[in-house]
Amino acid sequence: ALLTNTTGIDFPAAPIALVAGEVQRRSEARPAPRVAMAAAHMADGAAPEPAREDLADLHLFALPAPLDLPDRATKQVPLQGRTGVAFTRSYESVHAVSPRGGEVREPQAEHPEVRYAFRNDAAGDQAMPLPAGIARLYAADKAGTLRPIGDDRIANTPVGADVRLAPGRAF
Repeated sequence: ALLTNTTGIDFPAAPIALVAGEVQRRSEARPAPRVAMAAAHMADGAAPEPAREDLADLHLFALPAPLDLPDRATKQVPLQGRTGVAFTRSYESVHAVSPRGGEVREPQAEHPEVRYAFRNDAAGDQAMPLPAGIARLYAADKAGTLRPIGDDRIANTPVGADVRLAPGRAF
């Protein structure tokens, strides 16, 4: 979750809860200031996840600890840190072909789009709806350090639904 404070007030040790779903708001949103972003990286899923509860027809995610959010600051906090998710990986290249033919060109090196797919159905109490937003993917290198391999935007995803991500192109 990306949190931005544009209120003019610092919030030291603030308890934070986020509402996930499609919340309609009739007021005009103020543009977010351009500031540097401090990212909270998870090491092997060690960061505690927010507590989730139903809130009317939405979901409420309460962060596990208070957060300092100074005025004009932006912070990124992980909502979920699942590791070892079973997935399928595929590669996709899309080309348009004209039925009338066309100019013959030299073959070009192709870098197909990498696609990951999984079902949001973690076992037991870990099953949780995924809020819309950016999903970041990490892979462990030979030393076991998690490295970013890309991200993609997802829609609100209920438990039991499929998730498809396209974080980049194969090299």
